[in-house]
Amino acid sequence: MRKLIAVFTLCMAFGLTASAQAADPTPLESVGGSPHVYQAINKIFTAAGYVAGVDAEHPDFASNVAANAFKITTANSYWEDVASGIPTSFIGISMTAANTNTVGVFPKGSPADFDPATDPSDAVLPPIGGMFGFLGSGTIADPFPSGDILLADGVDFGIGLRSVNGTDEKWYSDPSLNWDGIDHMLAYYLPNLAGVTFHTDTDNDGIADHTVTLTKDTYVFAFEDRARTHGGFDGDYNDYILLVSNIAPVSEPMSLLLMGGGLAGLAGARRRKRS
Repeated sequence: MRKLIAVFTLCMAFGLTASAQAADPTPLESVGGSPHVYQAINKIFTAAGYVAGVDAEHPDFASNVAANAFKITTANSYWEDVASGIPTSFIGISMTAANTNTVGVFPKGSPADFDPATDPSDAVLPPIGGMFGFLGSGTIADPFPSGDILLADGVDFGIGLRSVNGTDEKWYSDPSLNWDGIDHMLAYYLPNLAGVTFHTDTDNDGIADHTVTLTKDTYVFAFEDRARTHGGFDGDYNDYILLVSNIAPVSEPMSLLLMGGGLAGLAGARRRKRS
C-alpha cells in the first residue's frame, strides 16, 4: 500500500508540474520598457477607485515579481465564456510597442480563423501601434478603448495577437501554435475587481460611449509581441495589456492523464506479479 501511495504522489507532483510548465514556459523576468505589467495592474485598481495602502482590494505591486502572486501558472491556453448571451468586453489598458498590434479570438482547433489581415472583423479592438503608455483612465473624460464580442456557448477559444512592424506575425495563447516555441501571453486573475465599472470607447473616437461592469471572472492578458529570435525581443510582456471579464480558463487534464497512466501501469504490474 505504501508503494501505491508513493507512486500516486509522484504522479500527482509530476503531472501538476508538467501542466504548469506547458501553460507558462516563459516566466516574466525582464522589466524592459514602461509601463510594466505590475504598473498596469496598479493602474487598473487606481482607476477603480481603490487607494493603494488603504483599501485591501488594492495590491499596490512594486515589481513584476510581486505581481506574480496573481499570475496564472496552470493551463491558460484556452478560455470559455461564463456569461451566456452577454458580450465580452476586451479593454485596452496600456501598450509599450512600436509594433501595430491587433487582438482577437479563435475557436480551439481553428487558429486560422484569426486572420485580421484579410478580415478586419476578426479584430476585437482596432489595430494600435507606436504607443508607449496607458491608453486611458476609465473615466468619462478619459475612457479606455474597448471592443465587444459575443462568444459562442460551449466553444473553447484562444486569444490571438497580430503584430506588424516590418514582419507580420501572429501569436497565440496556445504556445504550441507559436513558431518560436514560447508563450506570448501571460494571464493574471483579478477577482477583487468584481462590481467595478469603467467607461470605455468602442469606436476609437476618444469619446466614452459604453460602460463595462467587471465580475469576479476578470483577467489581465499581457503580451510579448516579438519573436524570441528577434533582436528586439525583451520578454517584458508589456507590449499590449488588456483587461477582460466574464471568461475563465479551460482546464487541461494533463495531470489527471499522467496520474491515470501511472496508476494503470502499476495495476498492470501488480496483476503480472500475482500471475
